[in-house]
Amino acid sequence: MGWLRREIALIFVLICVVAINLIAYYNQTTYKNLKKDPLTKKRIAFVITGQIGRLRELHTKLEYIVYPILEYNYGVDLIFKLDLGPPLYVNGKYSYTEGEFSTFIDIKNYFERNANHPDIRLYFDSYNRNHVFMRNEEKILAYDKTHKGKKFLENRFQLHMSLYMMLRESYEYIMHLEKLNGLDYELVFRIREDLEFLGPVNLRKILKNIRKKTTRFGVNQHKDDMKKYDYISLKCYSYGGVNDKIAFMNRGTAEVYFSKLFESMYVDYPQEQSIPNPENYLRHVLDSHGFRGGKFNFDDIPVLVVRNRIEGHCFHGSKSCPKSNSKYYQMYTEGWCLNYCNKSDLGNTVIRSTIVG
Repeated sequence: MGWLRREIALIFVLICVVAINLIAYYNQTTYKNLKKDPLTKKRIAFVITGQIGRLRELHTKLEYIVYPILEYNYGVDLIFKLDLGPPLYVNGKYSYTEGEFSTFIDIKNYFERNANHPDIRLYFDSYNRNHVFMRNEEKILAYDKTHKGKKFLENRFQLHMSLYMMLRESYEYIMHLEKLNGLDYELVFRIREDLEFLGPVNLRKILKNIRKKTTRFGVNQHKDDMKKYDYISLKCYSYGGVNDKIAFMNRGTAEVYFSKLFESMYVDYPQEQSIPNPENYLRHVLDSHGFRGGKFNFDDIPVLVVRNRIEGHCFHGSKSCPKSNSKYYQMYTEGWCLNYCNKSDLGNTVIRSTIVG
C-alpha cells in the first residue's frame, strides 16, 4: 500500500505543478491583454480651452503633439472646454472671421474622418460665457495698469476672469473623468484654442524634465528630482511672467493651475503689488504654491497665436519669437509670418494659410 500512497502523492504534486503553470500563463496573458487595453495605459489629459469660433485648425495640434504623445505609450484624453458663442477678443480693433468649427459635432466628425485612434478619447464640455464677475475700480486697476482707460480694463478683466472660470470648470471636469474611468492622470497638458504649431514639440525633453510625483497642493516632497520642473511653458509670450497660452504640468500642479486662478483673484490677490498682465498673475499664483517652472525655447515648443482676420490669417506675437538663430526663423519671416495682427505697418499684408487642417 506504500507504493500506492507514493503514486497518489506524485500525481497530486504533478496536478499542483500544472495548476500553477496554468495560473501563471493566465495571469501573463491577462496582463498582456490589459497592456493592449487603452483604458489601462498611463493617460495624459490634453485640455484645449477657449472659444470654438477661434479654433482655426486641429491638424497641427494632432500631427505635432497628440500623435507623438502616443509614441511614448501614453493614452490621450482630448478634452475640449470651449465657449460655443461667436468669438470675442480683448482688442476689438479688428474684424475677425470664425474658424473651421462651429459645434462639437464638427470636431467629432473631423476626428472620425481624420484621426480615429483607439488611444485617443474625445470629451466635450461647453462653457457658459454669461458670467458677470464682481468687480470694482480698485480691483481692476490693481489687476492691469496699462493706462488704456477704465472701459478697456473692465472688458479685459471680465474676459480674463471668464478664462479663469473656464479653467476652474475644466479642472472639475478632469476630476469627473478620473472618477468615471477609475484613473489618475499622470500629466496634464493645456493649450489655448488659437495656437498653431510650426513643427513637432520636443516631447522627449519635456517628459524628461517634468517631475512626475508632486503633492496635489504645495511643494514637491520628492528630493531625488528637484532639478526637474513641476510645469513647463513656452518662453515666448511670457511678458515677464509665465506664458498663459500653453503649459505641460504634472497632476499636482494642475490642481493649482486650473482651479486657483479664479479663487486667488478674490481671496489673496496682492493688491499692494503691481501685476501688469495675466502672465505675471499666473506666475504669482504658481510661485505662491511652491511650484518650480521651466521655460523652453521656441525650437522646443514651436507654436504661434493665430488670428482669423478678414484680410487673411495673421499671427499675433513678438518678432523675437522665434529668434534669428532658430531653425524656424526663415519659415517664420519668409512667406507667411510677416503679417502681425497688432502691427499696423504690416496689417495690410495678406498671408497664405500655414498648414491646412
